Amino acid sequence: MDAVRGHGSLRALIECMEPRLAPFAAGDRVQLLKRAAALLPAVARGGVELRLDRPGGAVDLQQCLRPVTDLATLQRWVAAASSPLSRDPRIVHMLRLWENPTHSCHRATEIWMECDADRPGGAPSLFVGLDREAQASLPAAERIEVLTTLIQKPLPSEVVDAFEEAGASLTFVGAMEGHRRGLRLNFRTRNVDALSRLGRLVSSAEIEAATRLYGELAAIDCRITACVQLGDVGNSIDFEVLPQNGRDAVGSWESLLRWMQVETRADETLLSQLRRWPGRVTPVDAGSTWPPWLIARSLAHDAQQLQALDAQISHLKVRVEPSGATRPKAYLWFTDATYRATRSD
Repeated sequence: MDAVRGHGSLRALIECMEPRLAPFAAGDRVQLLKRAAALLPAVARGGVELRLDRPGGAVDLQQCLRPVTDLATLQRWVAAASSPLSRDPRIVHMLRLWENPTHSCHRATEIWMECDADRPGGAPSLFVGLDREAQASLPAAERIEVLTTLIQKPLPSEVVDAFEEAGASLTFVGAMEGHRRGLRLNFRTRNVDALSRLGRLVSSAEIEAATRLYGELAAIDCRITACVQLGDVGNSIDFEVLPQNGRDAVGSWESLLRWMQVETRADETLLSQLRRWPGRVTPVDAGSTWPPWLIARSLAHDAQQLQALDAQISHLKVRVEPSGATRPKAYLWFTDATYRATRSD
């Protein structure tokens, strides 16, 4: 089936996903997610960040604002001023830039907002990304401008110099809030030597560990995005990983999950739940009343189309420390979708 995504309520999707999320977010965590989602604009594309080293750990809620959100949706949300997030000066500023059709911010291909479920209404983290085409077509200075203008966080000159020396091209920049306040800088590299050239940003012990872990992950055919986090309490390296052949590579996922369990001591029960993450959720699987906009869409379409939730593992993440990989996390995302039947169905 081919999927076509749309708009709606992220809170309603979380309610449908509740049986699937409950093993990862024990206690009142799912309720906190729903409370946080109620403060967001009407965009039914997002996900959650979950700890894999212990059940019931902290969870963060993420929402994709671009490319799926139209400008009018954000304008209505900000104009209503019914949420502390919609009154956040950075969000208002981002909208004003977005309203200018010639502004360089339109070169950004991804914009995400992240909320700490334990702090509903707290300042959100903002992330801006570029796809490969945009990365290839923009000079380095313009890439940095596009990535940093929307989050209103210019990069320190020593950071820019370090990345230039390393030959590492930034793909994603985030302004982190809450307990992880600071800057997050993602870059993809097939050359592990780039890590060794970031010595002015992180310790030599972390670079040595990162080089080792990079080799292990490459050996099990992973796609690796390296992330440097510049925080108020120190800098660090993370790896975001998924199978090289994509999210449907079942065998590669299994190799990666086994590596996570051995290297990071990820919780075996949570990894088992991750293996069962559905890929698609239908009304039969939902944990609550099916979202009304999906019911309406079903009535408007013919019998060859199915309204469902597209629910995928986006990627896994580990923190690099001198002792090895720690703090394993999973990023699970979901959106509403129309599946068109094909001959294979």
